Amino acid sequence: MRHSILILTVMAIMASCGNSNGEKTTNEQNAPTTEATGNDSQAKATKSKVDPKDEAYLISRVQAIYDKVFGEYNRANENEEMSQFSPDEDFCSKDWNSMLQKIEEYDAANNPDEIGFFDADYWVMGQDFADLSISDIQVVKQDGDDAEVEFILHNQGDKIKVKLEMEFERGDWYIDNFIDLKYDLNWKEDMKEYLKQ
Repeated sequence: MRHSILILTVMAIMASCGNSNGEKTTNEQNAPTTEATGNDSQAKATKSKVDPKDEAYLISRVQAIYDKVFGEYNRANENEEMSQFSPDEDFCSKDWNSMLQKIEEYDAANNPDEIGFFDADYWVMGQDFADLSISDIQVVKQDGDDAEVEFILHNQGDKIKVKLEMEFERGDWYIDNFIDLKYDLNWKEDMKEYLKQ
C-alpha cells in the first residue's frame, strides 16, 4: 500500500509540473521563525527583518520546507492517501522543475507503461516512509546565490545524511538538487544521465 502511495505521489508531482520529535539543534534554536512559502503576512514581516542570505535564515528555511512537506507525507501515511500537494512547485528551483518536466516528457514518450525514472522519492530518500523528520541542519557552503545544506533525514528509524543544493531566486532559497550522501545518489545528475539515453 505504501509503495502505491509513493507512486501516486510521484505521479501527482510530475503531473503538476521538521523535526517532528521535538528536538532542536543549536542552529535551529537560534534560527528565526518563518513560514515556508512566505505567503503569510507575518512571514513577510519576519522576512523583511531578516537577511535571507544569513545562515540562520537559510537553516530556518530548510526546516520550514521539510516541516511542511513531511507534515503532508506523515498525514498521508496515516490516512493512506496523498493529497494533491506539490512540494516541487512550492519549494524547488525553476531549473529543478524544468528537469522534472523533461523527465515526464521523456517517460511519456519512451516508457508509457512503466514506472520510468522515479522508482523512489527524493523527498524521503526511499520508496516507503513513516515518522519523517530532519535534524542537525548545517550550512556547509554558501557563495552568493548558491548554497549547500546538509542534515540527517529520519525515515522509519533509518538515518540518511542528505545534502541539498540551494538556489536563491524569486526572493528566497529553493532546492535545486537532492543528494543522498549515505548511498551516493545525486538525483539531478542521475536525471541528466537518464535523459541522454
